[in-house]
Amino acid sequence: MPGYEPFLLCDFHVHTKWSDGRLSIREVVDLYGQTRRFDVIAITDHILMKKEAWREYSDWILMVPIFLI
Repeated sequence: MPGYEPFLLCDFHVHTKWSDGRLSIREVVDLYGQTRRFDVIAITDHILMKKEAWREYSDWILMVPIFLI
């Protein structure tokens, strides 16, 4: 974010309609992009509703599965 170097404005807890959010992945990314303020977002959905649906985004989204024990 300009004026706050070297800091980044981040949101590390965003959900999409794949879990309990209201927007698709593309809508979330577009929404944050329109603000032109955030440097990083992390989509932290609880579960993938369609296991193969992530492939649509695989060229521009890094998906990191996390399992809590």
